Amino acid sequence: MANLADVTRQLKAAGLDKTAQKASGALDSITLSLNTLRTTLNSSTRAIGRVDSLAERLLRGEGAVGKALTEEELYNNIVSSTRHLHLLLQDLRMHPERYTNVRVKLLGKNKPSRYANPIDDPAYQILVDSLEKDYSKKAKQ
Repeated sequence: MANLADVTRQLKAAGLDKTAQKASGALDSITLSLNTLRTTLNSSTRAIGRVDSLAERLLRGEGAVGKALTEEELYNNIVSSTRHLHLLLQDLRMHPERYTNVRVKLLGKNKPSRYANPIDDPAYQILVDSLEKDYSKKAKQ
């Protein structure tokens, strides 16, 4: 009996209760971290699934962006519209009087001047060069 009392006293002195409490707290913290990680992974999996679904729809040509990615004719129309807008802005820059005056046409008077192609303009040369590049690409196909 005396030995049992000595063993009990030695165990209490060793502080096993405090160590067990610390270990329990560490395990609780690890469990909480694992639950947070599980939630984050589930959220990431759902987000990746949505991105995958979106990519599939784009590749099938669904929606405006999907059509822009898959239909060559739409791409060519966008390029053509951009070039026409470029020419309009160039004409506005070179001949602002065409767009700032308001004219009233009475009985065939006040005829506007004919359009003069701005061949010497560097912006026009850039446009011509890009058209030639596109034509050469199409010719190679």
